[in-house]
Amino acid sequence: MRLACFSVIPPDDVEGFIENRARAFKCPGYWKVYGDEEKAKAQFRAISTCTACYCRCYIHGMSLEKLAVREKAS
Repeated sequence: MRLACFSVIPPDDVEGFIENRARAFKCPGYWKVYGDEEKAKAQFRAISTCTACYCRCYIHGMSLEKLAVREKAS
């Protein structure tokens, strides 16, 4: 079984990170925010909520295989 986690960091934040050499960001979180701070904070809350839910399920015995989100073939 292969386990991977992906995060979609907004392009504005990637560009800001490069241009500012990881300094002068608006707020820290799962990544440094240079663009839309409120949208990023909402994404951080969603990621934290999802992580907590998955951790609770795992602690209560759910296997990683059951927790995995499988991509549907197109």
